[in-house]
Amino acid sequence: MAVPYANPAPHVNPPRSKTGPIVMIVLGVLLLLGGPLGGLIGGAVHTASQAVRYSDDITPIETADLRLDDGDTAILFAEADQISKVGIEFCHARTLTGDAAQITPVADSFMSISAHGHDYRSFARITATGDGVQHIECATDANVYVAPPAPFEGFLRAFGWWIAGGLVVALVGLGLLITGIVGLSRRSRRA
Repeated sequence: MAVPYANPAPHVNPPRSKTGPIVMIVLGVLLLLGGPLGGLIGGAVHTASQAVRYSDDITPIETADLRLDDGDTAILFAEADQISKVGIEFCHARTLTGDAAQITPVADSFMSISAHGHDYRSFARITATGDGVQHIECATDANVYVAPPAPFEGFLRAFGWWIAGGLVVALVGLGLLITGIVGLSRRSRRA
């Protein structure tokens, strides 16, 4: 016996899952908020580690021959409890060819560093008037130290790159957030 032709049931697509867009939204929010925060924290940690390395470069004056290019500066420090015993009148710096460097006073609050178990305060700045090794001497009973030019540009450049990286991550997060919202709204309309 012949089976009558039956109309098949209409084909209905099952509702699409909303998991993908929701995951995109959550990831987008996390990246959008976490990117700049991570960049800020990463930059701060990196800058702090560079500052610690800089403080390790403090050298006692008795061994201080420091290479400076014309116009570069170095900072003279004394231990905090001996700062009253030092001044620019006790110190001089010259290149091996005899060019005298310019020594100018700075406030003891200009720069403070803790290194080697002591606190140091700045009292003078040496500005090289010629390229070469500066031989630095101070005729005082106080312990005097010299630090090379502070790499503030390097500190700021590294910090800036960390912040820029955090902002790029935030832009990726914004893209995921927008894509997730659009995907979720399209799926909600179809349901």
